[in-house]
Amino acid sequence: MEKLRRLLAIIMAVTLAMSIILVATSCGDDNGSDGGEGSGNEGGGNTDGENGGNSGNSGTPCIHFDLDRDNKCDACGADYTEPDPRVEFTVTVVDEAGAPMVGVDVSILSNGDNAGSGKTDSSGKVTLTALPGEYMVMVDGLPEYWYAGVSDINLSKDNKAFTVTAFNNTPDGSAAHPFFIGDDEATFAIPKDASYHFTVKGINRTLKVYNSEAKVIFDGNEYFANADGVIEVFIAGTSDTYALTPFVIVNLSESENDVRVYFESPKGSNANPYVASLNTQITVSVPKEETVYYKWVSTGAGILTLTTESKGSYVMLQKLFPTINTGYTQGAESIYMYVSEGDEIMIPVASTLQGDTNDVVFTLTLSGATDTEPMPIGPGKITVKFNTGATYYYVYRGEGANASLRAANVSVTVNGTEISPEGGYVRFALVEGDVISITNTADGNEDITLNVLLGE
Repeated sequence: MEKLRRLLAIIMAVTLAMSIILVATSCGDDNGSDGGEGSGNEGGGNTDGENGGNSGNSGTPCIHFDLDRDNKCDACGADYTEPDPRVEFTVTVVDEAGAPMVGVDVSILSNGDNAGSGKTDSSGKVTLTALPGEYMVMVDGLPEYWYAGVSDINLSKDNKAFTVTAFNNTPDGSAAHPFFIGDDEATFAIPKDASYHFTVKGINRTLKVYNSEAKVIFDGNEYFANADGVIEVFIAGTSDTYALTPFVIVNLSESENDVRVYFESPKGSNANPYVASLNTQITVSVPKEETVYYKWVSTGAGILTLTTESKGSYVMLQKLFPTINTGYTQGAESIYMYVSEGDEIMIPVASTLQGDTNDVVFTLTLSGATDTEPMPIGPGKITVKFNTGATYYYVYRGEGANASLRAANVSVTVNGTEISPEGGYVRFALVEGDVISITNTADGNEDITLNVLLGE
């Protein structure tokens, strides 16, 4: 842009100079003076003759311009300010009834970039300036459940007043603004003879309405309370993440009625997982392209080991609070995670096989991994999520082997002797009964992998 300005300045300056030369004009007022009389020659004698003098300047006006924005004409140096090409315009934000929305934030965007913003005044207006062109208007800072969408405007000197309407989507139980039901239990006070509309997101959940003086309308069918005073309706939702499934609850009592609503997710789902136990072989029938969830709550500190021998298994350990994940198993192998008493561990189980239903078998074990109860290990790869400053102990069971792990943020001993790193790794030999300690010296939790390979 700066190069273009300089080029335009040069062109205009050259054009102006040429016009001065050709017509003998310059910027300014008429200030020429009459020429005096001269002498002439006639027949060898001198006679007075007329000799034209200078005609003076004609005073052609300068076409001012100020590309360098110094409030001076770049051609003649006269005081001059370029006119502002921007347009001042207003955006008014109103509700559906036309009432002003006060104190909301208005922004205009050009190709995704903010070209101006402001806050509406007591009349719902905000005044902005921008170059003529097309913009998107965004409105933020609206009350909860309100929205205004995105408006497109074409700004020009003849089109500089715009109105945006904000809509109130506050749930009130009407068909237009239904209540949304999530995973938590909720109670609604439904007036006499009233019907409340609801929506739910998710697939295949059982709706439970704890009230004998109500009915549920879903998918054109009516459902009433059973002998226990509970209405149970299986809601076959959609797998579309954003799709909502509607239903209606009708108050059948003669007065306002408090209706308690709860959704029970299918067994084995993320919201309603099966319970896993230690030292028990667990067989999971996994439908194709689906995941079955288990949950285990730690009864003590140590290293939790999940072992599977199933081909095509895809299993993971997830600590919920705080969130810590292991990597997935890739077929038959083991994964490890350090746990404390009370930790909640989620175990998603899936399969990469293409059958309609595939069985995945796994076992959970908990080892103290302490100096008095070291965790038995053999040849293979072990990756454990180490807490900050934690030291875990292992006892090697097997034939002679060579072990290694990366030296960053770890301290390693074998039978009490510290092993020094070489070339970025800690390497050491192992025989049956050797006790290995590994300490995480990092400031945060770390995945530490120990490779044990059988020696010759």
